[in-house]
Amino acid sequence: MSDRATARQILQMENALAEDRAELEETLAQLRYTMQPKVQVQLLKEKAQEKVDGLQEDAAATWQRALAGDKESIMILLSTVVAAGATVAFIVWRIRENTGTRRQRKQWRRFTRELGKVYPPQGVDFTVR
Repeated sequence: MSDRATARQILQMENALAEDRAELEETLAQLRYTMQPKVQVQLLKEKAQEKVDGLQEDAAATWQRALAGDKESIMILLSTVVAAGATVAFIVWRIRENTGTRRQRKQWRRFTRELGKVYPPQGVDFTVR
């Protein structure tokens, strides 16, 4: 091999190394940018907003189908209402359970225990048909 061919190969290798170095520096700069806490928070906000938008669209579609008479959509809405009601009732119960004097808490516990003995009413069929 001649000195020219060797010099040309060395020059090509140096150019390839320079290109790789530039590509790696760009990738590293992108990584540094995305790893910043502000950027991470912003990306999470955008992802959460996309998910909320999708859920809102699904809820609107379910509502429209329920209004049109779709039984499955009506059951979905009813179960959502029941779940929300149960959640609110649980929160109120926990707040009530942990507030007031010791005597008031004891009376509340006694009341809820007695309520459990009489509800649900005997002889009532709660099965869904």
